[in-house]
Amino acid sequence: METIRRPLAVILGVITIAVAFHFIFSTFYPDSVDVGQVWDILDWFMAFAVLVTLVLAYMRKKNMTSDSMDAKMYVRVNLVFYSALWLAIWFFWNWFDNLASGAELQDDIHLTLWAFIDPLFIIVVGRLSVRLWKGDSR
Repeated sequence: METIRRPLAVILGVITIAVAFHFIFSTFYPDSVDVGQVWDILDWFMAFAVLVTLVLAYMRKKNMTSDSMDAKMYVRVNLVFYSALWLAIWFFWNWFDNLASGAELQDDIHLTLWAFIDPLFIIVVGRLSVRLWKGDSR
């Protein structure tokens, strides 16, 4: 794990920055770039990042026993895992609907949900990227 920790941190960080940039600034360039096509491409990278985040959060939760950590660490580890799980459920449910019906046919609930998924993605995956880069075991 140590050999891929930093490269994985860079990959996740770049994906997070790309999602954050596109989420924030996509309203400024809809005439020059097809915003939907950019999201269609980013979604594949986001799916990879969500799966990696969920697996790493689960491994961390599994490796931490309640005897080896204080209450603060217990809450932190569980918060990260369940946030990643929540992100994965929302992301894949919405993304699979997008793939099946197309973005132009998604109902308002699915379209609105992206406004919650993207910031949650930026926070959860971005934090994991920073933690991997620093080699932080907390």
